[in-house]
Amino acid sequence: MKVTAIIVAAGLGKRMGENIPKQYLDINGKPLIYYTLHKIAFCSKINDIILVVAEDKIHYCLKEIIEKYRIPKIKEIIAGGEKRQDSVYHGLKKVDLDTEIVLIHDGVRPLVDSHLLEKIILKTIEKDATVIGKPISDTIVRRDDLNYIKKILNRKNVYALETPQCFKYGLIMQAYQKAYQENYYETDDTSLVVRMGRKVAIIESDKINIKVTHPKDLYMAEYLLSKD
Repeated sequence: MKVTAIIVAAGLGKRMGENIPKQYLDINGKPLIYYTLHKIAFCSKINDIILVVAEDKIHYCLKEIIEKYRIPKIKEIIAGGEKRQDSVYHGLKKVDLDTEIVLIHDGVRPLVDSHLLEKIILKTIEKDATVIGKPISDTIVRRDDLNYIKKILNRKNVYALETPQCFKYGLIMQAYQKAYQENYYETDDTSLVVRMGRKVAIIESDKINIKVTHPKDLYMAEYLLSKD
């Protein structure tokens, strides 16, 4: 069964407050995106990797990351789109037609481990669509338009979704095509599948799998990767 990973790393990372996108910030002498690619590339169940970056970073990624560190399984490095959804769709259109499973992962989540990757791929073979979720420990509320609490949610059934998110190729492609036909945008791949009425299984995340968004995340990732 062929599995293709789409690594999305085309964002500008403005919330980090740096002059360069966060995926290229230095962590222990290597760019952040290196660690993500390394984890994905050395998962035995992944066959191909499509890396989606800003157009002006394609050459840099090829020479200074892929070739320099000899990252295997890179099928193609392509330019992303205006929004994350556009970038993922660009990647989906480059997937070989004999691919059965597509794994979509944020380039700025460098702490994903091989056990989690294998687990989500195997679950997707069985369930068609699978997402990583972290249980919420805080009390979660929904507010109304006047900023009053409208409802307190049962946190037992509430999860924060992460990546990787994994799908049968035909299913996720159908979800994206439907979204574009209806001019509908989301920030999350799973949402596009759910809006078609399809079920998505959740695997509970038992590892630290932070998305590097703010400076404090970078410091934590640097520390944890130094222990890896």
